Amino acid sequence: MFKLSQGMANQIIAQTELYLDQGRRDEAYEEAIRDVILTSPRGTFAFEDITDLAWIEIDSPADVRHAELVILPRILAAGNQPAVLPRNTLKSDKSKVQGA
Repeated sequence: MFKLSQGMANQIIAQTELYLDQGRRDEAYEEAIRDVILTSPRGTFAFEDITDLAWIEIDSPADVRHAELVILPRILAAGNQPAVLPRNTLKSDKSKVQGA
């Protein structure tokens, strides 16, 4: 997740437009962000180490499966409730969905 100022967002947009002008249409969006980070003065960006958190970026069906089998059980075991109910929960308990 990113939290950006309007000025920084404009820099990322400009970098993305440069990629498009260069025909680099297959680049991941993170590449434009990386370029802006690397060319910004030290201290412009900060980060949080999330190494031990139950988190996953979903880019593919395999990621969804990993989230269901590994990440969600870790979240539930920690006593935290996910922000969005997993699809399987909605399918398996139709009474809650219909009563909503």
